[in-house]
Amino acid sequence: HHNLRINTDDSEISSKSNPNVFGLKATNNDQIFNLPRKIHMTFPSLIVLQIFNCSLMAIYNSAFEGLSNLEVIDLRHNNIELFGNSAFNDQKELKYLFLSHNKINFVEPNSFNNLRNLRFLHLDHNKLNETNFGRFELRKLSELSHISFSHNNFKTFSTKLFNYNTKLERIELQCNQISIISRFPRNLESNLKFIDLRENKCIN
Repeated sequence: HHNLRINTDDSEISSKSNPNVFGLKATNNDQIFNLPRKIHMTFPSLIVLQIFNCSLMAIYNSAFEGLSNLEVIDLRHNNIELFGNSAFNDQKELKYLFLSHNKINFVEPNSFNNLRNLRFLHLDHNKLNETNFGRFELRKLSELSHISFSHNNFKTFSTKLFNYNTKLERIELQCNQISIISRFPRNLESNLKFIDLRENKCIN
């Protein structure tokens, strides 16, 4: 957008409102440390937001405020360590959430509760384990079909996490340190097609 201004010092984005822009992409920019503010005022119709291979450090609670049309959020290959438990409160249309290749070491239990239409959730290549993820739940993500926790630091994994995700087709847990994993719920049997447990220490 030729009138667009992005100030990397205070991460503010401003321009005249343009409802005809449906995608915003920023890649390979190590000067982007925070999600730009006021995106919804400039681009109220955004469907896709990609900030890939930048230097994002955190996602705060109001980060996506007003962006209720978003269907894809792609924040792969950043330095994100944490995000607020209401960061995604407005994203009821979101279908794809990619947070891979970051430094996420804690997820609040109710962080994704409002993402009723989410299909893909990728949290691979982070620093999650059973302690900082133990109270997390996915019960309200009834449309979830693909989830990835690969390349994290899990030593045990409770499959009760998936008790309510009857549409799950693919679960990726490879390249952790899992030695014990509980039995998968029977309610997954009709749709589940693939479970990846390679490069773990499973003994049970």
